[in-house]
Amino acid sequence: MSTLSTAASVTQPAPQSEPAEVVLGVLILVPEPLSGRVRALRTSLSEDVVAVPTHVTLIPPTTVAATELPSVVEHLRAVAAGEAPFSIRLLGTDTFQPVTDVVFLPLADGRDSCDRLQERLRGGPLQVDLRFPYHPHVTLAHDIPQAGLDQARAAMESVDETFTVDRFVLYADPSGTEDWEPVREFPLATS
Repeated sequence: MSTLSTAASVTQPAPQSEPAEVVLGVLILVPEPLSGRVRALRTSLSEDVVAVPTHVTLIPPTTVAATELPSVVEHLRAVAAGEAPFSIRLLGTDTFQPVTDVVFLPLADGRDSCDRLQERLRGGPLQVDLRFPYHPHVTLAHDIPQAGLDQARAAMESVDETFTVDRFVLYADPSGTEDWEPVREFPLATS
């Protein structure tokens, strides 16, 4: 082999392969202006804010084979078709301390609907064991010093916001680097 051809083969980029696995999450997005207020608070308290919009988690980060993505999408579509829109009311703040250092907006209304929805979503290709019992909420701060947790709680203690949930969104982190991207929205049935 000549030197020229060897050098050329070394400088050619290797073909990109599809990842064998993908990390997925299913979320209910919180609308503006509350979403922006929460995001601004979280950013002011920590530099380690993941690039995901303000949300209520239905399925936490879950790793599946990339080849399972079509069956996941079909499963989510089927679940969405069987669920009617519902309301969520976020009221005040709460914490999971001393179990874990998290301050959040609790659901005053809509908790049962979220619970039923996440239970149905965790079937089929998204069967996942939860680390903690499911507790729908909007995270304000987590794993930061106590002063920041206290600041988050005080900043949002007067929240009283209601919104209609008429869809959920599938997010993916294909590289495993918390570079979350929306994959698809799933509208809930209208009747």
